[in-house]
Order: sequence, then C-alpha cells, then structure tokens
Amino acid sequence: MTDFTLEPVADEPLPFDPITHEPVGSSWTEQLQATPSATTIYLEPLAKDISLVSDTPNVPKVHATLNKKVISLDIETTGLNPWEYQILVCSCWDLGVPKADMVTFAGWDEEELCVALFAWIEEQQPDVILAFNAKFECRAFISRAMLYHINAPWIWTCEWHDMMDMLGGGWKNGLTGTQPSGSEENWLKFFFNEVKPYTIDECFEGVREGRLTEFIIRNRTCVQGQGDMYQLLQHVAAPGPYYVTEEKPSAARIDEWQAPGNVLVACEICGAINEQIRGLSDRNCWRCLSALPQATDENIIQEQARTIDYSVVGLTAKEIKAKEKAASEKK
Repeated sequence: MTDFTLEPVADEPLPFDPITHEPVGSSWTEQLQATPSATTIYLEPLAKDISLVSDTPNVPKVHATLNKKVISLDIETTGLNPWEYQILVCSCWDLGVPKADMVTFAGWDEEELCVALFAWIEEQQPDVILAFNAKFECRAFISRAMLYHINAPWIWTCEWHDMMDMLGGGWKNGLTGTQPSGSEENWLKFFFNEVKPYTIDECFEGVREGRLTEFIIRNRTCVQGQGDMYQLLQHVAAPGPYYVTEEKPSAARIDEWQAPGNVLVACEICGAINEQIRGLSDRNCWRCLSALPQATDENIIQEQARTIDYSVVGLTAKEIKAKEKAASEKK
C-alpha cells in the first residue's frame, strides 16, 4: 500500500502567539493556505481497490440553520478515555459551503493539531457545533484546551447539537426510554444508503503502518453524513416561510436547466457525489480531494426513486405480488 506521510515543519516560527495562541498577522485560514504545515492534508491514491460509491440524494438546504452558522465536525482518536487517547484527525464542514470546502486537520503532533483546529473554529465564529454523540467531541476539546493551555471560549458559548440525541428522542424534549438511538452507520444506511468506506480496524491498521489516509476518508464521510442528516431534519421541521431554493436542481428540472449553476457529478477516483459547476472543473472531491471531472450532460447525476421492499411490511406473498405489479404498471 502506498505510504502516506505528513510534511513536518522544520525550524519555522509558529504562525500563532505561543502565549495567547492567537493567529499572528493575517487570518488563520490565509496562513494555512500560504504556509503548509503538518495540518495540511496530502492524500495519495491507495494501492488497494476500494469502492466509495455514494448514493446520497439531493439534500435541500433550508434557512433552517435558524440564521445560525453551523459547523459539523467529528474527531478520530486512538481510544475512548481522554487520559489515554491521542486525537489524530478532525474534519469540519461549515454547512453554508459546499462539501468540497470541508477542512481536515490531521497529524501526529496532538498539540499542534489542537492549536490549529481551535484557531480555525474560533475564526469561523460558529453558533452551533454539530456532532454525532457530541459529548465525546466536547469532552475531548475541553480536556485538550486544559492540557495545552489553549484559550477556547467558543466551547462554552456555542450550542452543541447532537444528531444521536435528536434521532433518539427529538429536540431537547427530555424524552427517555429503552428505544436504542441507533449507530451512525444505521442512520447513514437508512437515509442515504451510505456505507462508511473503512472499518475502525482498517483505520488502525493504517495508523500502525504510519498512515492516516483511511482515518481521514472515513472521518470526512462521517462529517458530511451527519451534516446532511441535520439539514434533512431542519428541512422537515422548518415552517413554510423559511424554505429556500434547493441546493441542487431536482430531476424534474435537469433536462430543461441550461444556465450555469450547481449540479451533481460523481468523483472518478472514489465515486463520492459532489456539487460541481456546469462546464467547469474547478473543485476537488470532498472525500478524497482529487480533481473533479468537468460537469457535462453525460455525467450529471439524475435523481432515482427509492424502490419499496414490500416484504418488510407484513403483507402476504399474494399481496406483495399484487403491489409489485401495480407499481410496475405505474412506471
């Protein structure tokens, strides 16, 4: 398998004040782009045949972030207890921008990773931090802020929204019971027919061999999945006046739609679904960061209706056959 290496910073001054941990000079985002560091991601093609096909449907963006800036994020660690694990990867997606603009922080130096990550979040000034089992991320951030003496008031001033709690018991309603909340894998499969590209065992095998590639790809998939679920939740919960134009055109309009704008294309490397501008190829895949193909009439993705499995609804064999026949006649 191709080695994955991170370029270290050699004897260069840090782009932040070591006392206040505030960015020096221009914005942290500009510095990150101008001065590559150990937090910059370099992904190389994997030497194994992988299938990362995404069936994520069009997700309507509603003004339902309640006029708040929402950052979807997820961390990858080497364990479960803060006093034992190390943070290796954290991806962050501002739901107001395309998935291709997701930011990933990864590296072997935990303090450098946390300083860069915390500075980026501080600069974004989010109102909401979204995660799946958000208590894990929150505790990790608090413990690392204390450990490395990083000033991070946003941890306490942001609203923390937990997709696991929302799917398990509504929205801050105090519901309790014995119903399982389900895993992130359950919900990604249910809503989007999406499967995480790597198992945890495969990710740790990569770590043992000195790579973070598998963890990065899995992590970015989790972040986009929970972000899409959050947008779906906001879509169905928002009152009518708050609806806005869909992020991507529906299948009913694709044939008539000729003006430049956002469409859906599949990445030729990993198969992930991406937004792209018709006639241009100026974006990178949100999942594997490879260059996207030019959007043309041939590769623009059409919406597909979900087929119904009548066998799970308690019908007899005769009733199932009648339903399937009726459905086929409607096509």
